[in-house]
Amino acid sequence: MTSFALRRWAPRHLLLAWCGYWLALVVAVLGLPAFMVWRLTHDPGRHGGVQAGLTNDVVALTVTENGAVRWAGSTTLLVIALWFALPPLLLFVAWWRARPVHDAHPPAGTAGERAAPLLGGARVPGSAAGPARTTPVGGSERVRSE
Repeated sequence: MTSFALRRWAPRHLLLAWCGYWLALVVAVLGLPAFMVWRLTHDPGRHGGVQAGLTNDVVALTVTENGAVRWAGSTTLLVIALWFALPPLLLFVAWWRARPVHDAHPPAGTAGERAAPLLGGARVPGSAAGPARTTPVGGSERVRSE
């Protein structure tokens, strides 16, 4: 059984989690009204209407059937934006903090050193397996080999 560990997630896992969240959010919020609209438009025995609008940053949707309101909902654009962005952002922060720390600056004297497997893993400065590096010098590049 595998455990749920954010530190083992790759960026693709994070993206898949976001997409799953957004899909679940859309289904949870718009699932019932979408079903009601589909039923209203596909059943010839039903009569009603759908009204949607955006007024002063308020989004509203109303589904009526036979003169009675069957579903009504409204919210602001800010609330929609927060529901859309805040949980994925919090998941990203948790994922970022759970990742192992990699030292961006290796200790002095280790740059360019590679392990030599034939020598039992000893560090060999400037292994011949590496390509030549270019170093900018006063606007031009100079090639140096290690």
